[in-house]
Amino acid sequence: MDSKRLGRGLFRQTAFWFLLPAILALVFVLIYPISYGISMSFTNRFFTYANYGYVGLQNFVTILHDPLFIKALANSLKFAVYVIVFDTLVGFGLALLLNSAGNHNPIFRVIFFIPWILPSVVVAFAFRWLYNDTYGLINYLMLKWQLLETAVNPLARQELVWGGIILPEVWFSYAFVMLVFAAALKSINPNIYEAARIDGANRWQMFTNITLPALKSTFIMVTILQLVWEIASFDIIWLMTKGGPGNATLTLSLYIYKLAFEFKKTGYACAVATSMFLMLVVLIVCSFMLVRYGDRYDEKT
Repeated sequence: MDSKRLGRGLFRQTAFWFLLPAILALVFVLIYPISYGISMSFTNRFFTYANYGYVGLQNFVTILHDPLFIKALANSLKFAVYVIVFDTLVGFGLALLLNSAGNHNPIFRVIFFIPWILPSVVVAFAFRWLYNDTYGLINYLMLKWQLLETAVNPLARQELVWGGIILPEVWFSYAFVMLVFAAALKSINPNIYEAARIDGANRWQMFTNITLPALKSTFIMVTILQLVWEIASFDIIWLMTKGGPGNATLTLSLYIYKLAFEFKKTGYACAVATSMFLMLVVLIVCSFMLVRYGDRYDEKT
């Protein structure tokens, strides 16, 4: 018994020392910055001044009456919804194509995965070049085919700018959705499809009664992950429009950046960031509660 206890003790000590670097990295990279940001949200600190004081909940009260915050929140949700819908349609469609590609699956998988491995800077500037109204390829083709009378830059017009930033974001992010659905499709037992064929089911019936129900949890997981990522999205929008024209594409991430580094309102920027963080946490918790409720309902029925 003593030797077993000694062995367990040595194992725990060894495991602790192996885990310590990861724990310290988590504390300094994640926990400390979040805690510091939350504490700063209760101050009136400015970026260029060392002296600051605590103002309690004043920053959060200001947020409730801040029209730019409301606009940025609405834009973030709008951007997330559009990207999630198109990502799911494109990613799921390509996953179905990969699933039926047979021996060509690895080739198509590599080709379709290329956008996700490109840096967002490359994607943003590539699409800015495509959109350019002087030498951009899209305007050149549109004018050549007489679909436009004059060249148009969608990033400079409020009625077109949303399509201009959603397209590169979808092109950049659909590959993740595609791979998740492709893996989920591979996990479905092929014997189920074979039994359905024997019973006389056609492809549409197998798709609606076997494939979609089997992928329910995958759809939910992808939607939750995409929702969090897209609400917090920064790079593509910043590199293409910087929130313009006229704050038309200002999202929460961009608003936080501008508050902190352009307007130097560090305390208020931290309050907006904290509000965004709390909203995402509530969103994730509610999503998982709905998933659990749905699973229990399915079990009962």
